[in-house]
Amino acid sequence: MDARYLLGRNVLSMNTKAKDGDSWIWKGILEGISNIQQHCSWRIGNGRRIQICKDVWLPNSTAKLQKPHRCPHYIYKLEALIIPDGNWDEAQISNIFIREEAAVILTVQTHPNEEDRMIWNINNIGVFSVKDLYQAKIDHLYRNDTPAGYWETIWNMEVAPVIKIFIWKCAHGILPTNAKTANILHYINPLCTVCNSGEEETMSHMFLNYTTTASVWQEILGTSHTLFDNNTIFIEWMNSWFQLGNTDCSIFATTCWYICKARCDFIFKQIQTYVGVITFRIRQYLCNHNRIHAVPNHILNNFPLLPEEAENTHAHYTWNAETGFGKHISICTIQDPENFVCYTSLTMTDFAGNIIGTRGHPGHYGEWGVTGGADLAFQWAKEMQHTNIAISAESMDILYRFKLLYNEASQGRFHLKYYEAGQSQEDTSTNMAINPISFVLLNLGIITRSQNMEAFNLAFFARTTLAD
Repeated sequence: MDARYLLGRNVLSMNTKAKDGDSWIWKGILEGISNIQQHCSWRIGNGRRIQICKDVWLPNSTAKLQKPHRCPHYIYKLEALIIPDGNWDEAQISNIFIREEAAVILTVQTHPNEEDRMIWNINNIGVFSVKDLYQAKIDHLYRNDTPAGYWETIWNMEVAPVIKIFIWKCAHGILPTNAKTANILHYINPLCTVCNSGEEETMSHMFLNYTTTASVWQEILGTSHTLFDNNTIFIEWMNSWFQLGNTDCSIFATTCWYICKARCDFIFKQIQTYVGVITFRIRQYLCNHNRIHAVPNHILNNFPLLPEEAENTHAHYTWNAETGFGKHISICTIQDPENFVCYTSLTMTDFAGNIIGTRGHPGHYGEWGVTGGADLAFQWAKEMQHTNIAISAESMDILYRFKLLYNEASQGRFHLKYYEAGQSQEDTSTNMAINPISFVLLNLGIITRSQNMEAFNLAFFARTTLAD
């Protein structure tokens, strides 16, 4: 490169203005050299390496000196302007340069016992550092930004790193929406191509005003939420997330991330994503992430540890259809007092309370008989892929057993052996060799016998029939 392009010139003094026909690689190289030139300067020694009109050597200047008309042709190195004792030749400088330039030159310190050398101006040791250059570029890029007090809160949110980076981009206003990109690339259409409403695709339109987006927020927050309206500016609403006491930042951030992801799927992959699919993915992600990272308010992490606590937590753990669309599995286990055989029945209802399926087993002894309903319910839930599931039982032991099964399956999905088992189902001796689970566990709840009469009647019928 030196032999072909530089031809012996000093790279730090070369012209870095790109030509129209230059390649993108060469333009990138020139930009990198320009960045370095901005923060380099000459430390003047004996003046033998510095050319007066071809190098940038005056302090606080990024331009080369124009050759004075009165400059003799033999004076082209800086050493010609320095007298033997190391000081400037004031008479010659005043004769060659105009008054303003001469005054600046005479203020520059010389080091006659040293060689001329380039020094790095943005650290204390004068040696080039990529880290220092990057920090200088960042400081220059955001020099006009208003300082915000929420950056630390963004990086401490209980979400995946990719969502934190996404929210950071939103906070800086650099998310590549159509309107934002059109400000840089003028051939880009700034209008929303998802809803074709004729409005510009800004962050406010994408996250708050688009019809599908509004339906997603209603599913997540409820139809009567008052957090924003059609006149809300997204960046202002986002700033309100981080106010003291707001614990819903992770929900808001995750919802925005999946809305943006659905938008990108539609534009770049032509995949039509519906409200129910987006909502399910959001709830599934929050459920899995919060469980794996032991977030305290997750249903499994906040589950009562002692059976006697169940009575006090009944209201919190009972099934509520408003939690979201999905299925509800009720478990009832009864024991024959004569032979101690346990009979289990399961009923599945939809969000409206309609029974849509039943299961059971004929009777077992011992621990399997007492808690076997949890295994049966877990297997049934696994078959209901991409579905919200709530579990209710009359016994805390059954709920503990279901919690254990769900924990193992959820944690297993983040283990390498799980993916190996997904490729080869030969190893069935470990918990990793299970079928993938994608259902979202909405609730684990204690219910009374009167609330579970359908399942009880089936279990009682099984016990009576098989006993006879």
